[in-house]
Amino acid sequence: MSTADDRWEAGKAHHPVAKAIYDLISLAGLTHGGARECWKSGGDGDNGEHMMLSVSALVEAESDVLVFLQAALDETRRKDSA
Repeated sequence: MSTADDRWEAGKAHHPVAKAIYDLISLAGLTHGGARECWKSGGDGDNGEHMMLSVSALVEAESDVLVFLQAALDETRRKDSA
């Protein structure tokens, strides 16, 4: 599983889900919070960049786990039906 630091060091793009979550949180902060949260992205060290790196790693790890579990379930079903 990659971490946020691994993603940053490798220069991996943010997962689209992470970008969508950032956009929603940032917009909500501007619209309802008077920009108190001050979410920023686009540069190293920005809070939005850190959040998107972390969410990207989480989403990809969960996808890996779900793919593994689905394959294990399919194998079990195949053996049970044999």
